[in-house]
Amino acid sequence: MKKLSLSRQILYALVILLLVINIVTVLSVIRFIGQHKSETIESVSGEEVAGSHRTKFFSDELNLDDDQQLVFRELNREYNQTANQIYRDLSHSRIDLVDEMGRSNPDTVNLHTLSKEIGGLHAELKMLTTDFYLGMKAVCSAEQKVILFNLFKGLLNEENELGTPRGRGSGGRGYGRQKN
Repeated sequence: MKKLSLSRQILYALVILLLVINIVTVLSVIRFIGQHKSETIESVSGEEVAGSHRTKFFSDELNLDDDQQLVFRELNREYNQTANQIYRDLSHSRIDLVDEMGRSNPDTVNLHTLSKEIGGLHAELKMLTTDFYLGMKAVCSAEQKVILFNLFKGLLNEENELGTPRGRGSGGRGYGRQKN
């Protein structure tokens, strides 16, 4: 068997290293998408249920009067419509990202564009949540503002991401810190 020159050995080692890095990257993205897929599907498929749970949750916790409930229902409806479209766009962008990575010659410019698009959609969702909170805060009494702040703070999950209140179930109240 012929002995490979040092430069060829280095080239083979680099090719193998790049192959391993690419495989690890693809597996990491697939794992990430798999972890968040159920959240996206749940959010998109349960938009009416999530909205009614959120309405009842905030109404009960803040003891909203009739006028406040009307404002909240409108804020909640607007939030749901926009948030659910963002969730759908996120889902499509994630699929496009994985599809592009799975190609034999992925276009890194397209991958970077899709990554920035996904980040932008996450930012839109955070701004939408902020606007929803500030809209609620504007119609709350001083006491309700304190409760509202504590409710939103309590909805942060372990990754400090804002979840949404779940409905009351047989296991208890069903809100607060969420397990993913």
